[in-house]
Amino acid sequence: MKLSVSVNILFGQFGQRMETSKFLASMEAIKKAGYDGIEFLDWEQVDLDAVKAKKEELGLDVVTIQVQCERMGEEGLREVFLQNLRNSIEAAHKVGSKTVFTSAGHERMFLSREAFWNNMIETLKEARPILDGEGVTLLMEPVNVDVDHAGVFPMNTRESCFLMQILDDPNIKLLFDLYHQQITDGNLLESIRANIDLIGHFHAAAVPGRHELMESELNFPFIVKEIDKLGYDGYLGMEYSPTYDVFEGLVRTKEYLLG
Repeated sequence: MKLSVSVNILFGQFGQRMETSKFLASMEAIKKAGYDGIEFLDWEQVDLDAVKAKKEELGLDVVTIQVQCERMGEEGLREVFLQNLRNSIEAAHKVGSKTVFTSAGHERMFLSREAFWNNMIETLKEARPILDGEGVTLLMEPVNVDVDHAGVFPMNTRESCFLMQILDDPNIKLLFDLYHQQITDGNLLESIRANIDLIGHFHAAAVPGRHELMESELNFPFIVKEIDKLGYDGYLGMEYSPTYDVFEGLVRTKEYLLG
């Protein structure tokens, strides 16, 4: 399995802008630690030309970037999301990323769960012609609301996979975050085996704590081997909060995962 690293999460501070010089230095550290790719948030705040040049210099893949607007449950914000999707696809082309990712976003006051679902489905249906022929897959990431993301529209594994089945679009897939889905409902490997064709990317962090993978109740090396057996040829993205030196943690994590 190939491994990627979320630059903003491991080397920056969530919600804060990273200077391009620090971003590029982080890419060098990721390559030196033996990883195959990067992913990042807030692409509008980064010099994409500089990222493209650096990734070509280092031989890194840009695996996925974030679509900036996540509020898919509100009909009035549908066009905002769709325009951000168009912009993100353009940015993905610039840096050579084959995927962009998003989530359902926050629940809306006075909007029922049924209405949120209907709006989200309609928004994703309207995303189809935007994605068609672009060579870019939109990844939907459900997150846990019990520990980390209170207020976000809750979606468990079964619901998330059902959404993918409803859409039945090869350009829209699930971003399966092992950390979030373990907290949400567990039963990871059975869920993955039953739905591997719907999954376009994986994320990982230790449970509990969301730190380095070695400090987890989950047996990540076993999980990786089992996913490999399913023929998955994509990436597992490191999206954890470091507890010690980032570079050392990345080296140890790779050794732990792949031996």
